[in-house]
Amino acid sequence: MTRDERQMLCVQNWLKSNGKGTIIAPTGLGKTRIATICIKAVLKKFPNLRVLVIVPTTNLKEQWESRLHDSKLNEFCEVLVINTAITKQLDTDLLILDEIHVTAANLFSGIFKCVRYRLILGLTATLERLDGRHSLIQRFCPVCDTITLSDTIINHWISDYTEYLVLLDVDNIDEYDRMQKEFMMHFEFFGFDWPLVMSFIGPKGFENRKAYTTQICTNSKSWNDILKQVSYHSAMFQKCLSGRKTFINNHSKKVEVARKIIEARQDSRIITFANNVKMAEAIGYGEVYTGKISKKRGNSILQDFIDGKTNIINSSKKLIAGFDAPNINCEIILGQDSSSIRATQQRGRALRVEGDKHSEIFNLVLNNTQELKWFTESHKDNNFIPIDEENLYKVLNNESFEKYKYPLRNFNLRF
Repeated sequence: MTRDERQMLCVQNWLKSNGKGTIIAPTGLGKTRIATICIKAVLKKFPNLRVLVIVPTTNLKEQWESRLHDSKLNEFCEVLVINTAITKQLDTDLLILDEIHVTAANLFSGIFKCVRYRLILGLTATLERLDGRHSLIQRFCPVCDTITLSDTIINHWISDYTEYLVLLDVDNIDEYDRMQKEFMMHFEFFGFDWPLVMSFIGPKGFENRKAYTTQICTNSKSWNDILKQVSYHSAMFQKCLSGRKTFINNHSKKVEVARKIIEARQDSRIITFANNVKMAEAIGYGEVYTGKISKKRGNSILQDFIDGKTNIINSSKKLIAGFDAPNINCEIILGQDSSSIRATQQRGRALRVEGDKHSEIFNLVLNNTQELKWFTESHKDNNFIPIDEENLYKVLNNESFEKYKYPLRNFNLRF
C-alpha cells in the first residue's frame, strides 16, 4: 500500500465512524493532508460546510492557513489557537483538533464544551499521556484508525533514520549524587508518596502541611515541632528536585558535544531541542527560535530556515509540535523528559520522506542520572542505539563503532 492509499483508508475509517474519531499516525505520514481530504469528502454532501480547526500554537495556525489556501478550502475554514478558542462560545459543523492530545490538559479540556459541533476529527502522533487523561479524549473523539511507527518504516512512508542514545559521563557527577542522596532522604520522610509531597508546594501548600501534621501527630504538644519538620523536608525536597533538573538541563557537556556534532555535520540540515532557552542559546551555531523574540523576528528565522538560507535552528519547546521544514536530516536533543508524546513529536521533525534522505537523531543524556530513566520511559517502544562519547565520534567520522557495553542503570523511581 502506498502512503496515499493509506491516507485514503484513514479517511474511509473516519467516515465509517460517522465523522467522529481520532486518527493516530506518526509525524511525516501527512495528517494535514488526511484532514483536507476529509473536509472535501464532507463538502460533497454539505456544500455549505463550516469547518473550525483548532491548533496548539501560532506556528501551526499559520501552516494550516497556508495548506487550506493551497487546497482552496480557506473560504470554508477558520483556524484558531486553542488558548484563544477556549475563551469563546463557538459553533461549527466540523471541528478538527490538531495535536488532540493537548486538549486533555486541565487548561484546555473545556474545548469540548465551548465548541458546538456535528462532526469531529482528532489528529495526533500519539494519544497516550502520562497523566492518563487521554481517556477524556476517547469519550469525545474515540480512535478510529491507528498507524504505528513500525508500519510507516516497513512501508517507507517516512524517512529512514537512526536514533542514538549518547551517554555522557561527566567529571562532576559526585555533585549530582550528593543531591540525589539528599533528595531520597527527604522523599523517604514522606514514604515516597509523590502526590503527597507535591501537595505541600504551591498556594495551598501550607494548609496541606498543617492538615498532614494533624493527621500524623499523636501528641498535641509536639504539633508545632512536627509541622516544622514537615515544612523543612518538603522545602528541601523541592530544592533538591530543582537542583537535579538544573544540573541535567544546563550541563555544559551537552553544549560541548552538540557543537562537535554540528561541526561534523556541516552539510546537514540541523534542528536542536533543549529544555530551556539558556541551553538553546549556548550552542552558538545557527539561529535560536524562542518565545523571547518578536513575532516578526521569529517568522524571519523560520522562513530563512525553510528557504535554506540557514541550515541550523535551535529551540526549546516551541518547534516540537507541527514545525514543517524540508530536508531536516539531523536532530540533536539536549533535554529529555519522560513523555513519549514529546519524543515522538521531536523525532517527527526529521522523518518526512524526501528522496533517499537518511536522518540521524542524537539524544544527549547524562549517564547515571535520572535523565536516563526519562529517556527510556519516553522511548520504550522505539529502537535506538546506545553509544558512549568515544563511539559517537566514530559515528561522526563514519567509522565502525561499538554499542554501549554496560547495562543501562535501572531507576525504580519515576521522578
